[in-house]
Amino acid sequence: MSPGPRPRPGPGTPHHSGAPHHAALRHWALYRDWCEATGREPLPADAGTLEAFLRQCPASRALTVARLGAIRLMHDRAGIAFAPLGEDTAPLPWRTGEGWLGLPEALACIPTTGWTRGLTGRRDGFILVAAGELGLSRTRIRHLGAGDIEAGPGHTIVAGTTVRRGQDAAGCPACAVTRWLDVLGRLEKDWRGGTRQYLALARPSPVHACEVPPTPGWQQAFTLIPGIDRHGWTSEGLALSTRSLSAVLARRQDPVQASRARDVRPTPAPDEREEPCGYTRERFEDISQMLDALDEKIADALKESERVLA
Repeated sequence: MSPGPRPRPGPGTPHHSGAPHHAALRHWALYRDWCEATGREPLPADAGTLEAFLRQCPASRALTVARLGAIRLMHDRAGIAFAPLGEDTAPLPWRTGEGWLGLPEALACIPTTGWTRGLTGRRDGFILVAAGELGLSRTRIRHLGAGDIEAGPGHTIVAGTTVRRGQDAAGCPACAVTRWLDVLGRLEKDWRGGTRQYLALARPSPVHACEVPPTPGWQQAFTLIPGIDRHGWTSEGLALSTRSLSAVLARRQDPVQASRARDVRPTPAPDEREEPCGYTRERFEDISQMLDALDEKIADALKESERVLA
């Protein structure tokens, strides 16, 4: 069966479309055809379905990881959580106590201007608020959408909870959300070039950003938590992995790393375009770790089968 036409980006998408690579489409077609032949639903994929698929379609570890990556990619594009080992409902490990920055301090250290550190910093500020202020799980954060957010002058609501307004603009949770939504809107409206110019010329301001509505257009973003490479290209349609979310928290709450990020002067980004890769190192490690857990489940199932047949 043909994998069909390559998925097209949604309306208003100016930058990388996140369309799956042809290899990912082949992997997905194999899995989808197998599901049809065995009377299973391809989406969402549960542990039992993946275990049976891996048994009946054996492959090398590298190829198996690539197949799981393609299945996960299609879940992301469909807006469905890929959690075959169970839904992750535990909040992110927000660190407290001596040696870790609290939310206002961490937000105050995050750069919000410059290219590309201002782009990454604003996204990370949004993640800090989702974890430290709202206590959302990693899976919930990855799948936040425009419908989960209300942003207007003087009020910011995320996942049904009002985000508080801090005393200082630099450490204000509501401002952190607004700054990131504003950049997402600019990416949709002005594309990467216009957003790059805006952040390169922007300067920190003591005025609360949450008092002004963000630039329209963020509602059309495929994901609110995209990966960002060192050139400022976003992994359109691909949210950060759960492991990457945890890494963002650890880095931004660490006083030494946070101070370095704040003090580093912005450097101009190269003119050459470097296409973002859907399979980043973090995503590969995340899928590989999931494969280890699936391997254990498969081994247990095989042992049980041998015991029954003995």
